[in-house]
Amino acid sequence: MTVRLRTFFMLLVAGGLISSCLWAQPARLPFEFNHIQEQQGLSFNQINCFFQDRDGYFWVGTMNGLNRFDGNSFTVFKHNPADSNSIGHNSVYSICQDREGHIWLGTGKGISQFNHESGRFINFKRVNGQLLEECVNILCDRTGDIWFSQRGRGLCRYQVTAKRFADFKADTSRAWGLASNYISRVGLVEDPHRNGIWMTTLDRGIHYYDKATGRFHNARYNPDKLPIFNNHFTSSLGVDQQGRVMYADNYDERIVLFDTKNRTIADTIGLRTPTGTSPFPIAALLMDRSGNLWVSSRNRAIYYRDARTHRTTEIAYNEDHKTSPADKYFIAAWQHPDGSVWLGTTNGISYTNPEKAFYRIHNIGALFPGVNANRGINCIVEDEDGSWWLSTASQEVMHYYPATAQLKVYKIPSAQPDEGGFGHPVLGFSKDRRKLFVAMSTELWVFDKKSLTFSQLPSAGTLIKRLNGVSAMLVQDDDLWLFGSRQLGSIRYHIPSSTWKEVPMPYKSKDQTKAFVRTVMTDTSNTLWLDVFPDGFARFSSQEGKFLAVTPRNAIEYEENFFFFKIDRHNQLWMPVNGYGLVRYDPRTNTYRLWTEHDGLGANMVQAVCPDRYGKIWISAYNKFSVFNPVNNQFRNFSIPVFPEGSYYENYMFSLRNGNILSTLKGYVVEFMPDRINAKSPPAKVLISSLVLPDTHRLVYAGMPTVDLDVDDRTFSINYSVMTVPQRNYKYLYKLDGYDDKWIEAGSRTVANYTRIPGGNYTFRVKAVAAEVETPETTLAVHVNTEFYNMFWFRALLGLGLVGLIILFYRYRTQQTKQVHHLQVQATRLERDKTAMQYQNLINHLNPHFLFNSLTSLNSLIITEPKQASRFLQKLSAIYRYILQNKEKETVSLEHELTFVNHYIDLQKSRFEEGLQINIDVPEQYMSSHIVPVTLQNLFENAIKHNIIDDENPLVIRVYIDNEYLCVANTLQKKHFVETSNQQGLDSLKSLYSYLSDRPISIAEEEDQFIVKLPLL
Repeated sequence: MTVRLRTFFMLLVAGGLISSCLWAQPARLPFEFNHIQEQQGLSFNQINCFFQDRDGYFWVGTMNGLNRFDGNSFTVFKHNPADSNSIGHNSVYSICQDREGHIWLGTGKGISQFNHESGRFINFKRVNGQLLEECVNILCDRTGDIWFSQRGRGLCRYQVTAKRFADFKADTSRAWGLASNYISRVGLVEDPHRNGIWMTTLDRGIHYYDKATGRFHNARYNPDKLPIFNNHFTSSLGVDQQGRVMYADNYDERIVLFDTKNRTIADTIGLRTPTGTSPFPIAALLMDRSGNLWVSSRNRAIYYRDARTHRTTEIAYNEDHKTSPADKYFIAAWQHPDGSVWLGTTNGISYTNPEKAFYRIHNIGALFPGVNANRGINCIVEDEDGSWWLSTASQEVMHYYPATAQLKVYKIPSAQPDEGGFGHPVLGFSKDRRKLFVAMSTELWVFDKKSLTFSQLPSAGTLIKRLNGVSAMLVQDDDLWLFGSRQLGSIRYHIPSSTWKEVPMPYKSKDQTKAFVRTVMTDTSNTLWLDVFPDGFARFSSQEGKFLAVTPRNAIEYEENFFFFKIDRHNQLWMPVNGYGLVRYDPRTNTYRLWTEHDGLGANMVQAVCPDRYGKIWISAYNKFSVFNPVNNQFRNFSIPVFPEGSYYENYMFSLRNGNILSTLKGYVVEFMPDRINAKSPPAKVLISSLVLPDTHRLVYAGMPTVDLDVDDRTFSINYSVMTVPQRNYKYLYKLDGYDDKWIEAGSRTVANYTRIPGGNYTFRVKAVAAEVETPETTLAVHVNTEFYNMFWFRALLGLGLVGLIILFYRYRTQQTKQVHHLQVQATRLERDKTAMQYQNLINHLNPHFLFNSLTSLNSLIITEPKQASRFLQKLSAIYRYILQNKEKETVSLEHELTFVNHYIDLQKSRFEEGLQINIDVPEQYMSSHIVPVTLQNLFENAIKHNIIDDENPLVIRVYIDNEYLCVANTLQKKHFVETSNQQGLDSLKSLYSYLSDRPISIAEEEDQFIVKLPLL
């Protein structure tokens, strides 16, 4: 028997079947998860709870901070010991919203209310004088009351209107009291139909609190004999899509669905994997809108139960696999309105959308590691049963069953080395689908699907040598086409008759040794098209029986870089041009067109393309993909979280009969489902999340009144987003009514920036477009205060002020004209008075009596005292010199006037001797002040002229300063007759001083003295 088996094996080897292996793919990921973690702005990776408020914002409670997520960015709230209005504690376990829109939190130290209007927190840390501990559940009922539970400390209620707390503890004295203080986490919900609260406990089963009677229904008190009350370990309380209360009975290991309306158990669900593993006890539970269950086990594993198949499978965690959940355990779960499921793990948020997943990853390399050698998978053809045949450059043909993830591998019995170049082997089915043609560089094999054996076609080897190797192959009905290089170019093999025919190629290159056919395809009319390197395109003319060269009108330099073109339903040729972008050749216009990253293409390193049945073009560039819509000229770009080791591989794309598209990534095959990506989704809502000023951040909420900005806040930014991920699927448009004339196309950018906006009232509008569906507009009213100088009242006041200024200016000019006229009159009068004064001075000093008396005194002195006579004469000369030198001046310094008047005093004393006594007392600081020239001499002369002078009754004249006045006072001993007095000297002096000073001259005659006060100038 052993010999026979060995012989049989040797025959198989001789027949070319080296190996036929069957692998079943190990537990593979049914879902592709994406992640949101601290590096994306989340305050902390350990998630406690999720909540979406009525405005659409998504709240995330973590062990270190509260987060509000708008789909693009997080606003983080943390406790600040210096701010009593900050959140009370950073650990947030549960979130709810009251009827006024305020957010309530169960935290590590009590409960907190976030007032969305003021942006402040109100923290409650005591209940009836007792400190609150970890509040792991919180909800707001339909009447507005807040219910919350502490870990191991029972249930509490806060009546918001009355501002009163009620505390419920375990009570063994009354059957209808609370049976346990240990309410489980995620264990508090309001009855959807009745006026009561449901809760799960860790040791006394599920409880129901009837608010009408104030009694707890449980295993101990069950007047209605409901079948759900027992003393089991229960957890994970929730309400499903049909309004049924759902919880985990960890003792019986089942999920219970209780119809609260009919008060019956609607269903129980057991959860066991095919291997017998149980997820109980359960930490968290979510039933999505399709009825599928997402389960987190306290044993640190995640399970999924399919509602259709009732099959429970474990969602494996693999820290090296980026598409697995972020951790083995989640405590929070939520389904987005778009169908995606969000799991809050201890390592961030993981989300997946089984409803809209438009691709599936097949890890062929995990089933057969040899596929990762060289360039990986390079060709795929679909069989009748929907299975796939794949080839690699390492000379294997693989048969893969995507429905069951099974793989069979067949080694090609070739003597040639492994294919080093790309694109080999090439596969193609015969018309009857019984045989698979396998073209290698120098060999052509036929694989019989029934016998699972390889064989070679007669004379194929000789003809392939004439082609200088096979570069491309295509099965067209009953014909097998082989293409290569050299002038022979192509061979047409008629399969039924097993005959060969050579078809020459229209090579245009001078060096035909370098020319070869890279790609061959048929269009909708079954016409054969070739990509000939480096000449361009050629097509087969059935009438002429030969290939005709195609010369486009706008030949382009990158024709040599074309790489495996595909033909769409309009017979247009689409080509990836590595390093350049996407190229289309339109046979109707005989022209090329290029799209690059500047046009929205995800990457210019395009390696493969494939049209879908909807007319869109799928484009691959390693793990980056684009979907191009030629109708509106728009790209949708995304990436696949698969990163093959090394970059030495190419993408190849193929279409399936069901419309799906396959793309290779070395050892991976990505199966795209265009029908899902082309399905239109209901329009989402754009959220305006915040208005940001240079020094502050204002949160925005629905129904928010007008945002008032000060004059200094004219530069601001407005953040907006759709509450979904990824954001790159959305294109945003916004405008500020009253400022922007048209809609601004923001692309995927989620912020609008405005600088130095004028004062006024504005309305900010934003909308989004995704998959050709436009969302409704979201608006925000903004008022910017106007600078006071631009206000109407200020401009009116300014106008009145200008009118007043004009009037004042007119009156001022009129007054100035009058004053100038007055001054002119005064100047004329002054000039006249000055002339009169000067004339009077000359009269005084040229008075014959003064001159006679002076000459008589001089004559006496000449005889008796010649030296004294000389000095007398000098002083007399100084007097007349001073008068002549200053006769044109209006003022002189007091120092000069006193020097001058001392000469005059000396002359007079030589005449009157002891009969004339003059005392001058002027402080030094007044010497720089000014007076009218010869004023003192005139006043002294006036005193001497009008008073009696003798030795017994001397005339005493005092000069002193009093309150900025120069005072001249003389004793009063009047003469009865005064010679040469015209009574105008003092009047002229007063007139002159009124011109020079605002202060008048003061003249006073008292009983015993005469005083003249002159203002110092």
